[in-house]
Parts: sequence; structure tokens; C-alpha cells
Amino acid sequence: MGTDIPLAAFTGLAFVTAVVIGRGGRGTVPGALGLAAGIAALLLGGLTWGGSAGGAALLALQLLVLALATGGVFAAMIL
Repeated sequence: MGTDIPLAAFTGLAFVTAVVIGRGGRGTVPGALGLAAGIAALLLGGLTWGGSAGGAALLALQLLVLALATGGVFAAMIL
């Protein structure tokens, strides 16, 4: 439930970035905002499902490392 808004923002910003780049522009701003929304979704996912404070920190770290290693596909499937 806590990851709904960041995931929606990430999806919307990915679309905006693709449209801007497709029209020949630079997608730096929406791309950076999308990256921040994606990181927020992963951190909130860790906080939501981590249980204790230590579990939340470890799960958030695991999701971030997994996203970096796989390009976010598997972390997104977990969320």
C-alpha cells in the first residue's frame, strides 16, 4: 500500500521521459525524478515489509542492490 504513489510516479515519469526523448529532447529532469521515485518505492517497500527496523533496513538494501544488479526488473516483481 505504501509503494503505490512512488510506483505510479515512476511509471508516469518513465512514460514522460520516453516521450521527451522520442521528440528529440533531453529527458534529464523527468529521468532523474523517475530515478528518485523508483528509489523511494524500493525504500518504502523495505519499510513496509521489513518487520523490525533492522529487517526493514536489510530488505531495503537488498532491494536496492537487486535493482542495481538486474536493472530493476526483479525488484519490481517483488514489489
